[in-house]
Amino acid sequence: MVSRQEKTQQALVAAATRLFSAYGVRRTAMEQIAQEAQVAKATAYAYFPNKDAVFVAVVDAVIAQLEEVTRVAAEAAPDPAAAVRDSMLAKYALEWKLVHGSPHARELLAASQGLAAEAMQAAHARHAKQLAQWLVRAGVRRGEAAELAETLDDAFEGLAAGAQSLEQLESRGALLLRRVLGG
Repeated sequence: MVSRQEKTQQALVAAATRLFSAYGVRRTAMEQIAQEAQVAKATAYAYFPNKDAVFVAVVDAVIAQLEEVTRVAAEAAPDPAAAVRDSMLAKYALEWKLVHGSPHARELLAASQGLAAEAMQAAHARHAKQLAQWLVRAGVRRGEAAELAETLDDAFEGLAAGAQSLEQLESRGALLLRRVLGG
């Protein structure tokens, strides 16, 4: 059961996510976040000392969402190669939607690389480690799996950055993974 405090914190993070996406971090104030979450400004400050702290919580929530879709996609896959494919496609499809769903995506990405760089690096390391394990199960030599995981992740970042549509990202990502993993 979710406590009242957790609900309030989640409401603040959800409100901040909407406002940051719509107006950008710089043009969003703590007062707006509180108002959007339907709490008093003092309540917002009781949970987060400043807007930067709220932003880090938003990034943490997005990371959790990305990790969840990755995990669910991999668990539903029929074999390790499909787990690699499905998890990569799920992660980057969601990331593409999040980035392209906001007119302030570049600002949000730049801010996240500064304010939440440590959290993002840790999430990247967790994803690369999991991806390497799936690659080993898919037949990639253990000594090459970590490097291939990093290479695939870098390639998907590039595909996501250049894709004009979600369909293009998925098509090119699937092609890349078929050529790398076979099948």
